[in-house]
Amino acid sequence: MSGITVSTGGGEIAPLVGARFESLGLADLRRFRFKGKAQPGQTFAGNFVECVFEDVELDSINFRVCDWKDCRLYATLFIDCDLGEASLITNSFESCRFIRCRFPNTGISDCTFRDCIFDNCDLSNIVMKSNRLERCAFLRCKTSNRIIESSLLLDTRWTEMNLEVGIVLGNFGVRSADLESCTLFLKTDNRDLKELSWSELEDIDSERSFSPIERFRVAFFKTGSADGDANAFENALNPRNWTSDAIIEASFGALLTNFAQFLLALYATNRLPIYGLLRFHTHNFDLLDWLSGNPELSYLYQVAAGVHLSLTREVDAFASEVQAIADGFTQLSQRRLLIEAEGPLHPDYYIALLNELEISKAKVDWVRPRNSPVELAISFFDYATLISLVAVVLGTRMKFELLKINAIDWAKSDKSKRKRMDSDKTQELISFRSGFSLERPSEFQINVRTLLPRSLLADLHLSFNIALLKKTRGILINLLQPRAEH
Repeated sequence: MSGITVSTGGGEIAPLVGARFESLGLADLRRFRFKGKAQPGQTFAGNFVECVFEDVELDSINFRVCDWKDCRLYATLFIDCDLGEASLITNSFESCRFIRCRFPNTGISDCTFRDCIFDNCDLSNIVMKSNRLERCAFLRCKTSNRIIESSLLLDTRWTEMNLEVGIVLGNFGVRSADLESCTLFLKTDNRDLKELSWSELEDIDSERSFSPIERFRVAFFKTGSADGDANAFENALNPRNWTSDAIIEASFGALLTNFAQFLLALYATNRLPIYGLLRFHTHNFDLLDWLSGNPELSYLYQVAAGVHLSLTREVDAFASEVQAIADGFTQLSQRRLLIEAEGPLHPDYYIALLNELEISKAKVDWVRPRNSPVELAISFFDYATLISLVAVVLGTRMKFELLKINAIDWAKSDKSKRKRMDSDKTQELISFRSGFSLERPSEFQINVRTLLPRSLLADLHLSFNIALLKKTRGILINLLQPRAEH
């Protein structure tokens, strides 16, 4: 039995006459809220604008040439619906299902899909561009082209489908593990379809050279990790390398925003250590600085500024935590860091790591068994070395690990907290900056400048590359709370 209610912005609720959308007598249905089951088999050729669909069932409805804009759809079920020749722009779909629906020559852009399922749908000649899909599934759908491009695909699932290679090269987030019983094919210059094996994917690079972003996407597809291929990740993190991906201002800006959102999404779900954000933040700031001197690129400057702000929250939190931990140690008169480490009980192993990190004013005091990991004790001889050691450990952590570290009260007593407040003015003499080197873009930098009494300036500069960061992450696991010195 059909029955659908409709309400307006004023809150009036009434049944939809005959459960048919056309009964509202409007070509554009604007700011209506729908709930229930619509009459199956009807045709509606109008448009939905700023409407809300909640727990709605739409069965065998002809929505051809119907446009959807700025609508929100929750738990809405589309069954055997025709959504062809339509335009879906800036809509939000959550927990929706599309079963045996048809989308011929339909454009979908700037939409968000979360926990949605496309089951046995006809996606031939569909164009989905600049969308965000999270935890969505495509099951046994018919395709004729790349389906989706310039989009963010997080934890999507693809089953028993033919997929054009552009699904990998043209989007962020597709992993080989997401594909089940799928066939990958390449559309050749004469528009023939050539089937590819996973191992042949990289061979395309010999036919037409991959751009840095495409090479990064392929590496992510194979490894499921942003830094699975360190070199590909390094090249992708520098927007100055993207000219072959985006040669006009609008395309470059869209790619910059999309990549930033992808890295932030990986970091938020604990699949990327913060050093990925630190480096991209530094490169984007360099780009922003360059754009400030080119007023003809004002639009791109605004985009880069927005990306900078989206990254700054996490980067500033990292820098503040490094400073707070280092200050906590100095307030407690600690001269030793305790680190949970993964490795042998031989001190020489960790001494070699410190040398590789170019941290000279530190000494390995002991390595002791501690369940599975070991307890590594490192003495530091000055504040600059302390803050560098802390930054090294924290800079290789995932978000959940940083939250655990942040929850520790590194200045244990109220007395030490008061001491910290009293010492704030002296800490203004400390200038701490971490980020990736602009002169040597594969290297991460830690810079500490300390203005000591009588204007004696002590400088510390450390730099190391992504490969060393990954290695360090596997060895230095966590900071341990300091114990009282005797």
